[in-house]
Amino acid sequence: MSLHDGPVYRGHLYVRGYDDKEFESLNFTKWIQFLSKNGIKDMSVHTAHMGYVGIPSNIFNCCSLQCLHLFICQLEPSLGFSGFCKLVSLELLYCKLPDSLLESMISNSPLLEELVFVDPKPREPFAVDAPNLKSLKLFNFEPTPLCLVEYPKLTTALICSALMIPANKFTASALSKFSSFLPRIENLSIHWTTLASLGAGGVPFRLPTPFKYLEHLELDEFDVVSLDPIYSAFCMLRSSPILRSLYISVSRKNSNQNAAASVIIQYIDAQASEGDLSSVRTVTIWQIEGKDFEYSLIRTILMCCPKLETMKIITFPFGDMEVEAQVRLNLFNLPRSSILEVVRGMHFDDE
Repeated sequence: MSLHDGPVYRGHLYVRGYDDKEFESLNFTKWIQFLSKNGIKDMSVHTAHMGYVGIPSNIFNCCSLQCLHLFICQLEPSLGFSGFCKLVSLELLYCKLPDSLLESMISNSPLLEELVFVDPKPREPFAVDAPNLKSLKLFNFEPTPLCLVEYPKLTTALICSALMIPANKFTASALSKFSSFLPRIENLSIHWTTLASLGAGGVPFRLPTPFKYLEHLELDEFDVVSLDPIYSAFCMLRSSPILRSLYISVSRKNSNQNAAASVIIQYIDAQASEGDLSSVRTVTIWQIEGKDFEYSLIRTILMCCPKLETMKIITFPFGDMEVEAQVRLNLFNLPRSSILEVVRGMHFDDE
């Protein structure tokens, strides 16, 4: 590569790292320096090494970067770094970096439209301040709250994180403020942890600022531990006037013996007469095991969606065929069962 004459617009660096000597022999600084001087626009660093790959600070000299994708990498702050002025897409997957650098990379990249951030470590609450953001995918495996701000252009979001939403004098409801921050959202996937945090400050029957453009909603890890996320979920459904498709995955942690389960089932049953989801055409519910609240949820959705065309039920892969047969029988005894499509889920090792 040292003999190359001319620009290099795209570079993918893959580190096998099968042994430490091979890994240590790599001169990452040399590679990054070469790319930074040749107008690199799209850079990916992917490692299979057991530890983090240390990214040299001269990566911050890549002023022409438009796409930066890093996997299992470690970054340290660089003096004088003030963001990537041309960066459009940023992926940080299992990366180690200080909170201050994370916020700087996001907030000081004015053209940023796509952000994917998978963070396995706990950190201080951080803000994603990117007014041009159109797609946000955020996974936090530890309780690290995201400080939400307004995203006027965001159309797609996947959020698996607790949320911190700044208070204002107009409403105490976190969910009401959440909807006002996402005025253009079309495709939203939200984890039960997020829904629980959105229950703070009370949940209205319908949102004052509805999800006017929301067409697809995913509710991940549906739980019956507490009522707050249930309130949030049904409020979002009632406040999405053009919703076309709904996907729900059920948490394996749920139990019919849970102290709150009976109260939650009563609430879910009551929604059958409260909600009109006439725009919904397809529903998928995944990992059904035949628990009482699952039947209640399915029955309520069938009653609330008069124009529903297909409801796909993916059952948990039962070991007992008699149990599976009974679950199927119970499902097909529900109202409007003719539109049900029941599919047996697969183990990860199934062919």
